[in-house]
Parts: sequence; structure tokens; C-alpha cells
Amino acid sequence: MDYETGLFFAFLTWIYGLAAVLVQVNGQMNRNLNKVGLRLSWLNFRPKALTRDDQIKPLWRSAMKFLIIAAMGIPFIFLSWGQVALYVGTQIYRWAKDTGAPEAVKEYRWRLRNTDMTMNQVIQEIMKVEKQDPAKFEEFKAEIVNDMKSRGLTMW
Repeated sequence: MDYETGLFFAFLTWIYGLAAVLVQVNGQMNRNLNKVGLRLSWLNFRPKALTRDDQIKPLWRSAMKFLIIAAMGIPFIFLSWGQVALYVGTQIYRWAKDTGAPEAVKEYRWRLRNTDMTMNQVIQEIMKVEKQDPAKFEEFKAEIVNDMKSRGLTMW
């Protein structure tokens, strides 16, 4: 295994990482999270609060953000096999961490990723995961809606 082969595989992991960013931020999970005032982070794919600026920013700003993220990864390609090992280690860590998640959380994430849900359905799933009383649905929804309004978000 030589340096050039490592560069090739590091380049492949970089391309795969960029594709993952595009898929995640344009995927069903992100659209479902947007319905309750959340979005996926472009760097670690964790939910974070959606802002008014996120809703109204032009396409060119998203394109620039993607290009900056892509450019940040280029120097790591030159680490060759080190980059490949880092990438594989990160993927194994994420997988191992995910295997310990409760079944309700796994089901919740699966539904977010694979079904087009209404705002009410997303809220119901959040309540299941947080073990909230289903009878308090309207109160829980009102809290989410008020939080979204306070951040200046447009409702769907």
C-alpha cells in the first residue's frame, strides 16, 4: 500500500462525504425536521434550530457553503491512508454509537428519513421518543409553534 493508492482512497472518501452532505441536507429527514423548526447541521448531521435566515437565504449562499465545506476537506486528502483510517474510524464510531440507541429512537429516525410526515406526525413522533403524554399533544404543539414564531419562521 503506497502513498498514491492512499491518496486515491482518501479522494474517494472525500467524494463520498460530499455526496453524503448533499443527500442529508436535501433529504426527507431535513424536510420533516423543517416542519418543526429544526434542520440538519451540514457538518455533523445533527438537528439544530432553524433560523429565519436559513429559510430565506438564496441558493447561491447554500452553494457557497457547500464549496467551503468541500474545500475544507481537500487538505485532508493529502494525509493519504491517515485520512482513510480517520474516515473509517469515524464511521465505525457512529455505527457503534447508533447500535446502543433505544428502539423508539431508531424507529423515529427511520420514519423521519423515509416518510413524508405532516407537522402533527413529526410532533407525535417526538413526543413518543421523549415519553410525553399523548393527551398533551396540543400543548406540546403550541410550544413548538410559539418557539418557531419567536424565531420568525414561516409556518408550512
